[in-house]
Amino acid sequence: KDFIAAQGGEHGPNASEYRLDITFAVARRTDDFVSVLVSGSSFTGGAHPNPLTASFVAYTAENRLVSLSDLFTDPAAALKILSDEARAQLQGRFEAQLREQIGEGDKLEPALKEMRDWVARGTEPKAENFAVFLVDGLDSKAIGLTLVFPPYQVAPYVDGAPQVEVPARLFHALLKPEYVTAFHWDTEADRKR
Repeated sequence: KDFIAAQGGEHGPNASEYRLDITFAVARRTDDFVSVLVSGSSFTGGAHPNPLTASFVAYTAENRLVSLSDLFTDPAAALKILSDEARAQLQGRFEAQLREQIGEGDKLEPALKEMRDWVARGTEPKAENFAVFLVDGLDSKAIGLTLVFPPYQVAPYVDGAPQVEVPARLFHALLKPEYVTAFHWDTEADRKR
């Protein structure tokens, strides 16, 4: 109602031009977490709708929503780990795409620099850059996080909402005690590191 009223009401001159579409979906579920992904768009004029992306993660043991920083004893250190991993994955993915699209040549280096700068800005270790996340699971245990980057945050609109999976082995040492048993990480892989 508020959206419609702000646009001049149901029968206002622009009412048929404005649109708000939102979808809520349970994206991941473990014994301890339920992650809901919200996607959609609002159209208030222009070339295309404005994308909307959000998430809600419920910690079922206490029946409450948690933010990313709620999970960690040292949120700044956790954000640094997530930032480094997201940046590495995204730059690798986008570099491969650019090399395939552009090929080798004079246009590649400027395109790579622009992409790296865009990814670097969108993955700075700040809470707002990692506000959209899901707790991933396998069977009943959480095994990592999926970071979802809304359109325009790390890439052009055409790339949609890129996602990066971060395994729990990278951040398990920073989990708050109440969340440690909710996550499983590959200790064999840790021993080999």
